[in-house]
Amino acid sequence: MNKNVIIYHSSRQILENPAFPFKKKPHYDFGQGFYCTMDRELAMEWACPVKRDGYVNKYELKTENLKVIDLTEPPNNLLSWFAVLLKSRKFDLRSDLNSKARVYTLSNFSPVISDADVLIGYRADEVYFALIEEFFNNNISLRQLASVFNAKNAGHQVVLLSEKARDSLTFCCHMMHHFRLKCIAVEH
Repeated sequence: MNKNVIIYHSSRQILENPAFPFKKKPHYDFGQGFYCTMDRELAMEWACPVKRDGYVNKYELKTENLKVIDLTEPPNNLLSWFAVLLKSRKFDLRSDLNSKARVYTLSNFSPVISDADVLIGYRADEVYFALIEEFFNNNISLRQLASVFNAKNAGHQVVLLSEKARDSLTFCCHMMHHFRLKCIAVEH
């Protein structure tokens, strides 16, 4: 990815210059980072998650000198994304076999992301996260799970992991979203 991309970050505040190191809970999908999306509509959805007004901050990210790993594109695959989630999130694995599947996935599908500046992958909201747990608890197949992600257009998140990535970010504007029956964008 050697281009400039527009990304959006949802927040309860305007964030012109995100602070580094990024302060997030350690058990987010990809660990600590600055979580964004390239999908404006998804950002609007995230801006008003709990019946409160919120902001969508719009940025331009210059990726030319960044190491960007896209977990949704070859050589990675859905299992690569799972492996990253397994390292970062807590799962309810109900048996020894599930734990062995976790170890197998981590051993065989973990991409090297320790030097990544930016990570791109599917979002793992509660619905998708529950489906992933069902997969690891052997209640649905990988093929069934993959068809859900392909059919539902799960949405992608873009996570800035490094100071170099943060320094490649330019604030463009913010949009305020008022929670009523739905989010309404008012660009400032």
